Amino acid sequence: MPLQIPPLGTHEIFVELNDASGGSGANFVIKWDAAEPVSPPLVESLHANMDGGKAVIFMNMTFITVATIGYGEIIDMSRC
Repeated sequence: MPLQIPPLGTHEIFVELNDASGGSGANFVIKWDAAEPVSPPLVESLHANMDGGKAVIFMNMTFITVATIGYGEIIDMSRC
């Protein structure tokens, strides 16, 4: 079921440390749609591993690999 996030809204997904059901990384595919042209969503991820008083933390921002422009025209941004 699609999730509707309002403008400037946030949706959080928490993946447990020992959850290996998706492989070694937490990989997500984000699709968006709008009735009129909109800017692509800003999606950021945060990985934090705190063990024994030490912390390893890194952040990642997404990049668009495929964009749909207009009425069904698809541009593969990974080739740009």
